[in-house]
Parts: sequence; structure tokens; C-alpha cells
Amino acid sequence: MRYFNKNSLTEVIKGVHDIDNNVIELPDEHWFFTTEIPRGKQLIIKNGQLMLVDVVELMTDDDKIEINTVKQQQLLNIANEQIIILERAIKYNRAEDADKLLLEQLELFTIDVSQADLSAPDLIFPELPKKAL
Repeated sequence: MRYFNKNSLTEVIKGVHDIDNNVIELPDEHWFFTTEIPRGKQLIIKNGQLMLVDVVELMTDDDKIEINTVKQQQLLNIANEQIIILERAIKYNRAEDADKLLLEQLELFTIDVSQADLSAPDLIFPELPKKAL
């Protein structure tokens, strides 16, 4: 048996650390002692059990909305920069048919992105359109 502190989420070594109410026993072959914590995961104690969860599961709804808002603004900024250049190319007759199509796709993209439900926990934004070669 090995020991694990529920508060500090660390291993406890008998004789070095105090064994108190915050310490639980785990078998030597428990995954905590045999693997690294994967990227995007975090240790938690839930119902007295040591668990690995996705970091996203620990975010509040407000955290998710804030992340979605930032992502939305980034996508809109990128698309709007491209729209300005394409409009200028069209204005000065320097645009190809593919540029005109891309402009339309980008404008529709900005509508879709701006209308996204930022409170959706599993929000996936549409792909940014690219010029067809």
C-alpha cells in the first residue's frame, strides 16, 4: 500500500509525512503511481476517490463563455481583416472570381460566428474559409 494526500494531491511517504485524515491508501499498482498525468487532465478527489478528469470539466460556465467569447472575437478579427483586403481588390478590379467567392464565404462565416451560442458547453466554431486554388 502507498499513501496519497487528498488535499495536496501528492504521494505521502510514511515516516516522512504525517498520516492524517487527509491521507488515503492506494494499492501499489494504482495508475497514479504507474503513469504520468496526461496533458489536458487534472487530478481531483470525488466521493473519496482519486480521479483524472479533463481540465474542461473543472471550468465554470462563466469560464467557458469567456473562452468562447475570446475565440469568437479572434475569428471575427481574422475574417474581417481578410474581408477588407478582398473588398479593396474588388473595388480596384484586381480580384479574381475565387476572391469574390471567398469574400462571400467570409461574410457568411462572420454571420455564423457572431450568432454562435457562446453559452454552449461544446461549442465548435465553423472553419475559416480559405481561397480555393
